[in-house]
Amino acid sequence: MENKNKNKKKSNEASWCSYGLRHLISQLEILENHLLGAVNNNDPEDVHKLRVTSRRIREIIAIFQDCFPKKDHKHWNQQIKTITRCLGAARDLDVHILFLQQEIKRKKNKDKNKGLNYLLSHYQKRRECIQKDVVSMVTDLKDSSILQEILQYSQNNIEEHKKIPETVSEVIKTFDTASNHIQKRIQSLLNIQDSVYREEEKKKHHELRIQAKKLRYSLEIFSDLYPMGLTKEITSLKTFQDLLGSIHDYDVWTETLDRLIEKMKKNKKDQADLIQSLELFREYIIQKRKETYTRFVTKWEEHKEKGFFATLQEKISTIPLSSDQVPQIAVISSVHGNIHALQTALDDINAKNIPLILNLGNSIGYGAYPEECVQRLARPDILSIMGNVEREVLSTTKNKNLHPVQRKSIVFTKKQLSKQSKYFLSTLPLERRLTFDKKTIVLIHGDPVSLHNPEYPLESDEHLLDLSIQKKSDILLLGHIHHSFHRTLDNHIIINTGSIGRYEPDAHLISYTVIRTSDLSFTQETIPYPRDDAVEGIRDALLPEEIAQMIVSGRSLDDILKEDDIIKTSQDEDEIFHHLLTIANEYDPDVTHSQQVTKLALDIFDKTKDVHHLKDKDRLILTSAALLHDIGWSKGSKSHHKSSLKMIMNHQMLPVTITQRCMIANIARYHRKQVPTESHPDFQRLSSSQRYTVRFLSSILRVADGLDASHGIRVSDMKIEIKAKKIELLVTINGDFRAEERSVERKKDLFEEMFQRKLVVSWKQRT
Repeated sequence: MENKNKNKKKSNEASWCSYGLRHLISQLEILENHLLGAVNNNDPEDVHKLRVTSRRIREIIAIFQDCFPKKDHKHWNQQIKTITRCLGAARDLDVHILFLQQEIKRKKNKDKNKGLNYLLSHYQKRRECIQKDVVSMVTDLKDSSILQEILQYSQNNIEEHKKIPETVSEVIKTFDTASNHIQKRIQSLLNIQDSVYREEEKKKHHELRIQAKKLRYSLEIFSDLYPMGLTKEITSLKTFQDLLGSIHDYDVWTETLDRLIEKMKKNKKDQADLIQSLELFREYIIQKRKETYTRFVTKWEEHKEKGFFATLQEKISTIPLSSDQVPQIAVISSVHGNIHALQTALDDINAKNIPLILNLGNSIGYGAYPEECVQRLARPDILSIMGNVEREVLSTTKNKNLHPVQRKSIVFTKKQLSKQSKYFLSTLPLERRLTFDKKTIVLIHGDPVSLHNPEYPLESDEHLLDLSIQKKSDILLLGHIHHSFHRTLDNHIIINTGSIGRYEPDAHLISYTVIRTSDLSFTQETIPYPRDDAVEGIRDALLPEEIAQMIVSGRSLDDILKEDDIIKTSQDEDEIFHHLLTIANEYDPDVTHSQQVTKLALDIFDKTKDVHHLKDKDRLILTSAALLHDIGWSKGSKSHHKSSLKMIMNHQMLPVTITQRCMIANIARYHRKQVPTESHPDFQRLSSSQRYTVRFLSSILRVADGLDASHGIRVSDMKIEIKAKKIELLVTINGDFRAEERSVERKKDLFEEMFQRKLVVSWKQRT
């Protein structure tokens, strides 16, 4: 299995790296072609193209850095950066010289051009000096053979990668990684877009230009991944970049002229005409800056109105696939940290040979195994999006609207997740798009209505159709709601796949969808999974019992909490007793014994009130535990007390609150063998006051169970005398009492500890 995973990783890297290396080779060839031109300096464009190409090479090396040996990557990047840095001054001077030449030619007035000629002569001399550095840099570059080294490495590795067959997950990873990179570039640009409308923000405008340039380079690198290309988007960004570049150049001119004029004014030489000419040029530059800034804002507004960036994000996030590549896809959602359900689903999907899985989010939260689930889902053949729980877990602010149960789940999940898993989740998009033969499938976790309305499946067809049209989808895949539904509306298919980890119509099942990509037909799969193992994991993790009850019952947290509130305010002891007897009769092989134990336990409880000071509500809990303490026998004699605990915790016909359920189950569990201990998760999750009560009631139940050890209902009468240092039980019993005597002696330790008195039993045999 380990070798198989390594081969998969190598395969996924091969496709990605081959793509990057092909682009790198192409740029290295361009770089080589312009080296001689930069040395001869006959055409300023050679320096410009050489500098731009060096930047593109650095961008490729940065994006695909995992494809290179770490040591070589750093060395190569530094060497190429030397080219960019050296050519920067030369290129800036070339731009200034060309600008001055054009302005001199345009004005044709020697007096007005006096300042321009002065500047031109100054920049030309500086350019001649810098040319020596350019020649030296090119010479050093050729002597180092660094370009040949990078080229040779790239060519050799492309040949190696060709030997590895390309898989669907390879193709997807290449698209996914490219999309994530471009998305980050877009966001970096949009993060400073407010400065567009502030004319005085010179530094921000320069930063805008840099981000526009970086985004453009990224689009150029990945353009051929997309069937329609990215030519229009690249052109638009080039327009932004050029306008912002001109604005920056005008800012540099203004600062340069300010310094020069100030210096000349301090000089005692008569330079009035030259200063005047430079001041006129400065005013002209300021005016040009205003005009260019206005054109830039106008262009930005035009693109904004057309939804340029939203369209670009949609375009680069759409993965084009074919039904030949991927004949079937499986759609899963709402794993909610339930590793047992997830593994069942993955095994079933694997058995069907489905090559691609779409995961609609909420992979974590509530379940006991968030880290394990993320690790399983972080596979190249699983495409995931972010759900509302992921956003909550990754948030650095506290959500005051969360219920305490939800908050405890979020805190637990954060603690369980590794840095690697948190990073993986943070990279997930809120939406994904795939195309299959011109049909578009869109993945979202849920729209604003579904995220706040539990009755979402009853939402109108009109709303669902509008949502699908808005998302430009042929199939719209939704998560969030834990029971599945589908609608076909005007050739738009809307599917909610249900839930893997919390399928609410049936707690024992998981639900997922299989789509055939050739015709977009689909089937809904529901299969059983080991629910009890998932519930046990939740309890072992000391998560709130409400979460376990959600999994046990297949209901929402809201429903669990509402029911608990109703029970708290309207408990009927007769109704509870009726249900207790029904459950006992169904599972307990000796109900008469449990009824006798209940009678004896309540007798002890009532006659020792002056010592334990427990309340009537605690008497009800003792009654319930005593009647149900042996239902675990239905699962077999071995560890039947533990089976009783699990059955009480999971039985849905028991009309008690969650707190009462936990206490009843624990008391039943401790009717034999070990006494309550902090190392037991089910006992540990109780509050300190609840643990105290459980220990007291367990001590009574243990003695009562011992008094009917032979299951013969032999105790006919029992009197209790409470003294300073002991409690005496005067027991009248029919027949032989040795079994009861041994059992009580074995079980009385907890009773003596809680009552802080010795328990002395006197037996009177009734003939």
